[in-house]
Amino acid sequence: MAVLTKSALRAIRRAAEKLLTDEAAVYHATETVTDSGPVLSYPGVASLTVKCLVSALDQRPLVQLSGERVTTTSEWDILVPAESDVRVTDRITVTFNLFDSVTTQTFEVVKALAPDTFEALRTVRCKIVD
Repeated sequence: MAVLTKSALRAIRRAAEKLLTDEAAVYHATETVTDSGPVLSYPGVASLTVKCLVSALDQRPLVQLSGERVTTTSEWDILVPAESDVRVTDRITVTFNLFDSVTTQTFEVVKALAPDTFEALRTVRCKIVD
């Protein structure tokens, strides 16, 4: 049985990080409780900056019915280095290439797919901030 050593995992992570061609500014949310409930706010300066890759592989909109209102949302996957401090409710601003044009977009993290210790890259699932 082969064992994945720490040095082998570091080498895998270094190789995987070469795929990350974009850069993301990550803003950690701060929650304030008010009389009308909790409110999230974001700092004016990024909490951290990481290399990333925005995935536009599956952009089929998800249709949601809310009362009589219909809304559509698209989920995006953003790959960041393993063990990056990216959390649910963070906001990520990325300038990236999308269909041969450069765009800047702000996303809100809805899920961080973080397997235990053997991740080569971390995937964060996001939605576009309106």
